[in-house]
Amino acid sequence: MKEKLNILYTCDDAYLSLTSISIASVIENNPDIEICFYLATESENSDNFRRISDFYRDNGHVEFRYLDCMKYDPLLREKGFDRWGSNSFYVYWKLFAYDLLDVDRIWYLDSDVLCLRKIDDPSIEKTVGAVLDSAHADFNRLAHIDESYYLFNTGSLYVDVRKWKENECLNRSEERR
Repeated sequence: MKEKLNILYTCDDAYLSLTSISIASVIENNPDIEICFYLATESENSDNFRRISDFYRDNGHVEFRYLDCMKYDPLLREKGFDRWGSNSFYVYWKLFAYDLLDVDRIWYLDSDVLCLRKIDDPSIEKTVGAVLDSAHADFNRLAHIDESYYLFNTGSLYVDVRKWKENECLNRSEERR
């Protein structure tokens, strides 16, 4: 069976054209892998979404799927979350997106992440794989937070979607807010 790579991006429509640079870097460095890009953005009917999916239409190993995470905006508004970018809640959509997916594992990438080589399956046993933020000790000191609390970089996450759902991570993240 041919290897398959699932990638999730969340961004507002205004940033989607810039996200296409990250998408191109993933495709370029993973030429022999089937790739499914899940885009949580404002509309699958936007010009930017159509441009990206149309551009790669004839590429036999690339697929684009829209995730409607905007339906969670009223909940985020009600809970007092702040909006970003073009007055959007897109930075929080990655928390909801995993519950909408029917895949075992997925990489979440921020729109400004560039892929410089083949993406391998890290085969982790945890629900979420992340990299420790290299500046966490300095940040903790400046914010008067105990250094035993670790911060991680959320720009690149490897998520075991099955475990995310089994462990009810969305509900648990809401409890910690």
